[in-house]
Amino acid sequence: MEIYNLDKEVYKIDLADFERQAKALSDLTTFLQDTISAHNITYLKNVKLHPWDILRALKKRLAPSDTAQKYEVIYAYRKMCKGPGNQNIKTWLDEWDRVYTEALNIDLPEVKGNRPMEDFLMAVESKDSHFTSTYMMKLEDGEINDIYTLAERFQATNTATASKLDASKLDASKSEASKLKASYKGNKKDKPDCLCGWKHFYSECYYFNKTIRPSSWSPNAETQA
Repeated sequence: MEIYNLDKEVYKIDLADFERQAKALSDLTTFLQDTISAHNITYLKNVKLHPWDILRALKKRLAPSDTAQKYEVIYAYRKMCKGPGNQNIKTWLDEWDRVYTEALNIDLPEVKGNRPMEDFLMAVESKDSHFTSTYMMKLEDGEINDIYTLAERFQATNTATASKLDASKLDASKSEASKLKASYKGNKKDKPDCLCGWKHFYSECYYFNKTIRPSSWSPNAETQA
């Protein structure tokens, strides 16, 4: 009897584990079905409703082949070689790093030896020709052999250049403001002699321009005469 009771308890435990696993698989299957687009759900026709079978069927129909993936990376790399254009430099450098890493992972010939560094320098030439010429010589002399170091130095140089340009624009703006202020002061000093005896324009004169006269103002009899 004791053995029977023990077997019964083991059976209950095993049954609970089985039901828990079955529910988890059922929930995962439902989740996959709910998240798959209506277009892709057609690929699951006649497929057993099990997560493994669903994922395997989708991979077979949707995962790119090795050849297709290779061409995608080649296209992306060649696009990066055209340079950043009007993109933010930091964004472009992050994208270069991503594409370069993908090219390394598939052993793309374009990223072997000095080729990627030469491509990088030519890509950024439109942004900083001095940087390109300087580091092209360093590359030829063997002083640079790491694309990551090259990218970091370009970013540092670009940041420093941008800071200098911002400072130069600020100085120019301050200089222009000072000139305008001096010109304004000069104009105030250069106001003509008015017939009333003061230095101002006729439009500023209470005798000639009635519309600007204060209510408390009264004309000087001698001046008005």
